[in-house]
Amino acid sequence: MAYIVLVALFAVYLIGPLIATVLFSVGGGQTPTLDYYRTTLADGDLLSSLGHSLFVSVCAVVLAILLCVPTVYWVQVRAKWAAPFLEVLTLLPFATQGVIMTMGMFNVYGRRPLLLVQTPWILILSYTMIGIPFMYRAVGNGFAAFDVKNLEWAARTLGAGFWSTLRLVMIPNVLPALVNGAILAFSTAMAEFPLAVYLTGSSYMTFPVYINYAGGDNPRAGAVVSLLSFVITLGCSLVVLWAARQGRDEGAVVGAVAP
Repeated sequence: MAYIVLVALFAVYLIGPLIATVLFSVGGGQTPTLDYYRTTLADGDLLSSLGHSLFVSVCAVVLAILLCVPTVYWVQVRAKWAAPFLEVLTLLPFATQGVIMTMGMFNVYGRRPLLLVQTPWILILSYTMIGIPFMYRAVGNGFAAFDVKNLEWAARTLGAGFWSTLRLVMIPNVLPALVNGAILAFSTAMAEFPLAVYLTGSSYMTFPVYINYAGGDNPRAGAVVSLLSFVITLGCSLVVLWAARQGRDEGAVVGAVAP
């Protein structure tokens, strides 16, 4: 009985705010209406800001993967001494406030020859920075779950080089951890507001910035956009999980029928 009550409280804690937002978006205590949905979805800035956020978030996740996976693999097999240093280094984005990080990005990329402020590229770089802690730890836990050195030795004895071993042997083994890190990094990038509003603002409006503007003009419209953001992020995460599971199942079938 206590277990059921605990699960019910946990469900209410998670779903309660979502239900309250849905009720507020259709009029709250007033007569329910979908006018706020029609007005918001007809706004051209909605789709453009959503496209901007998806583009920079996906690019940031891909860049974080390209940086973290080879680095963690190299540390595991060649440079164990660097692991404590990298653990501390990847914690810095957590310890740095958004405003301070923004000022640092302005000082580096706000002047020539690296003039990237007010462009999507500055967001990709900054989102990669805040996504690396999630990706690095997820991938590191994935590599720690199996014997990396023996697998690498077996691949090397069969003639595989560093990159072939990483692509054909290591990545399939850390794929679940890689997916978890990608989902965390993507969700963080999609919801990032301080960096977006200070580094690009309305010149390259992202979805969180649009939510802020929409909510300032009309709180119910802001609730509609927040729900849309939740649905899109959840949908993308489910698609990634499904694709990863399909790939893992196909790999298992191939391994089972291989001679």
